[in-house]
Parts: sequence; C-alpha cells; structure tokens
Amino acid sequence: MLLSYANATPRGLEFLDFLDDERTYKTLFVPVNEGFVDNMTLSGPDLELHASNTTLLSTNASQGALLPAHSGLSLVVSDLGPGNSSRAPEVPGAVVVSRVITWDILAFNGIIHTPASPLAVS
Repeated sequence: MLLSYANATPRGLEFLDFLDDERTYKTLFVPVNEGFVDNMTLSGPDLELHASNTTLLSTNASQGALLPAHSGLSLVVSDLGPGNSSRAPEVPGAVVVSRVITWDILAFNGIIHTPASPLAVS
C-alpha cells in the first residue's frame, strides 16, 4: 500500500521520504497483522495517520494527548484497553487511537506503538 501511494502521487512520495528520513524522530502506529481484514486497503490519508513527527511515549498517552498526524489531522491517543468502558475525549476532526496492544517499542529514530487495527478517517 505504501509503495503504491508513493508511486501514485507526489504527496505519497513525500510521505515515504518522511518515513525514510533517519534524522527525523517520529511516532509510528503499526497495526498488528490480525487487525487487517481480507483485502483491506487504506487510502493515502489513512496511511499518513499512522505517523507523526512528534515523539509520544505511553506515559503521555494516558492523558488523552493530542498528536499531530502527518496527514494534518490530529490523533487523540487514548489508553483504552480491554475491559475499560471509559470513552476517549471527543475532539472534532480528530481520529481516536485506542486498543494499543504494545506501547513504546524503541527505534533508532523514534517510537512505535502497535494498535489492534489500522487507523482510518471516518
């Protein structure tokens, strides 16, 4: 999906360059494989929701932190987990990141979190 997006549009190529830049610290949301349904395809803007040029650790996420996504939209990071019935704060135009399986996987140029499913603009 990512390479198709990069080959199809200048914005997609710019996004790939952003991800490839080793000097830019970033936060990536990389969904677990089980979160993808058969033949699931994400749009370019959906792909860009999975990256931010801001580094966010789980200790900040429990506060309902806002994180700018590469797409220009905001992500509301929630610490909702299985059995937690509380709701994420509602922020107009923002995408909620919830059900994160693994937090704070350290990478040389940032941090990775693994949500249970891909993020998408609704």
